[in-house]
Amino acid sequence: MKFVSKIVPAALTIGLAAWAPVAPSAVLDITTLSNRPNLISGGDALVQITTDSGGIEAVTLNGADATAMFRPGTTANTWLGLVTGLNIGANTLVAGGKSLVITNYSLKGPIISGPYVQPFICTTETFMLPDGTTLGPPTDADCSAPTKITYLYMPRETKK
Repeated sequence: MKFVSKIVPAALTIGLAAWAPVAPSAVLDITTLSNRPNLISGGDALVQITTDSGGIEAVTLNGADATAMFRPGTTANTWLGLVTGLNIGANTLVAGGKSLVITNYSLKGPIISGPYVQPFICTTETFMLPDGTTLGPPTDADCSAPTKITYLYMPRETKK
């Protein structure tokens, strides 16, 4: 009987220890992997969060919950997430008291070249491509044009 009485308290102690609250992990670093955080375009960025141990409690993007965007990374104590829905301009990502400002630009740019030169002359309808065609009319006021792929073949020189 003494043997059983000694095992039961130990089993209860082990069971209770498993249910004890775990201290939250400290976030050590937040960084973008897809590009530098001040040069993001297109509305999304691949982000890595590094903690000292365990998981992450909550991640917010501009004050809204973004925790569901993150999954465990391939190395210990890292979390990876494709952060989507970035606004044009500065966006703040916060996790565990650390924050990262992600500056998002339009896919049309400009990102590092500065504002468009004015007056701007759009030539998509007249600029001749190597195959003799043009890009056609612009699709918007910024003179955007659809992507066009053209294959050119150069004749092979023969030896004389």
